[in-house]
Amino acid sequence: MPIVVVRPDAVVSSVTVPANTTGGTNIAINYSVLNNGPGAVFNHTRRDRLYISNFSSFDGSAQVVGTQTFTEDLPVGAVVPHTFTYSMPPATTGAKYFYVQTNYDSLFRETNMLNNLSIAAMTTVSAAIPADLVVSNIQMPDSTFTIFDQYLTYTVTNNGPGTTTGTWTDSVYFSCSPTFNFSTNNFMAK
Repeated sequence: MPIVVVRPDAVVSSVTVPANTTGGTNIAINYSVLNNGPGAVFNHTRRDRLYISNFSSFDGSAQVVGTQTFTEDLPVGAVVPHTFTYSMPPATTGAKYFYVQTNYDSLFRETNMLNNLSIAAMTTVSAAIPADLVVSNIQMPDSTFTIFDQYLTYTVTNNGPGTTTGTWTDSVYFSCSPTFNFSTNNFMAK
């Protein structure tokens, strides 16, 4: 008896992003993978890539910004939803277009590999709202001994209109002068 091999055909059936976003924030890129082929995929590894571009037509200027790996089923005719989370760089502004390419490295054979790239999903990015971090309320002992650890407590306040996200590094300097000067102060810790 002849063996008939039926292959799947994975396509990205939809991609959605927020209509507007702000630089320096995370956005969710929601997309769905649909199996249009006659064959199903059972518990197989697949890798999907996310691209960002300045253009509504996919070309060589699109940059890869993420890859996700899944081991899952793709039943015939079924839609499987997924989400990429992308951290928009703070300096980003203007129209940005996202593309998703499913099974980009052909981990499983398909009837058509030319339809694995989605259409563009656009978001308009506004400039990040700046934060303004200020150190206040410094508390430390009046005197100390060099052989013992001492603790310094301080408060950081955001006086700017923007929200702080991520992490930052604080540096601590000590001096015998009440006026700060990079050349005469001693750097102690970060």
